[in-house]
Amino acid sequence: MARALKFDKFAGLAHDISVGADGSLWVIGTNRVGNSGDCGAYGWDGRNWADLGGGGVRIAGGPDGSVWVVNTAGQIYVRQGGRWNGPLPGGAIDIAVGTQGDVWIVGNNQVGNGGDFGAYRWNGQNWENLGGAGVRIACSADGSAWLLNSAGEVYVCQSTGWTGPLPGLGIDIAAGGDGSLWMLGTNRVGKGNDGGIYRWNGNDWEQIGGGGVNISVGADGTPWVTNSVGEIYHGH
Repeated sequence: MARALKFDKFAGLAHDISVGADGSLWVIGTNRVGNSGDCGAYGWDGRNWADLGGGGVRIAGGPDGSVWVVNTAGQIYVRQGGRWNGPLPGGAIDIAVGTQGDVWIVGNNQVGNGGDFGAYRWNGQNWENLGGAGVRIACSADGSAWLLNSAGEVYVCQSTGWTGPLPGLGIDIAAGGDGSLWMLGTNRVGKGNDGGIYRWNGNDWEQIGGGGVNISVGADGTPWVTNSVGEIYHGH
């Protein structure tokens, strides 16, 4: 049985959260921007959430302090040196950046009939289709990609290609720079729509307490979650 973690509430409200390998903390807030359903993008400056301008629905922080955003139209933007660039080629519904700078997306091209979308890796100029399909994606320290499909099944892409499904079912997945792998399960906890928090032990998922709807993990293996009412929590 895994040791249960204590989760402390953090400042602000958010729909999505990402922790960069450099310790940077990014969120998609709950305030609407524009007319398309996007919400504002923010970075933690050590005391408050600083407005980055722009907005979206999914966010991922890079190891160099860059931040990547996907908006409701599926457009992909990256903020580097204090400026937004984009939209980049292609479209996405989810995005992940690994500790080595690998960038992966779940595209917006439907694959099959189950509500899944193609998985791609950025080569510096465009997106390479590496097979696989799902709705949520994470990138681990060794460059592997972890994918959840619309049925909640877990697959992993390593040098030999995609394998799975692994045990368990989830609604979101995240990888830490320490090699840890985390997932929000399909089991509901509390009174909202939060899924239980699990950590991979190499063979199966161990529940460690708490719940949420989006999860990210820092370089030290610390999980951060947003829950169904937008609250932000971090484990220790």
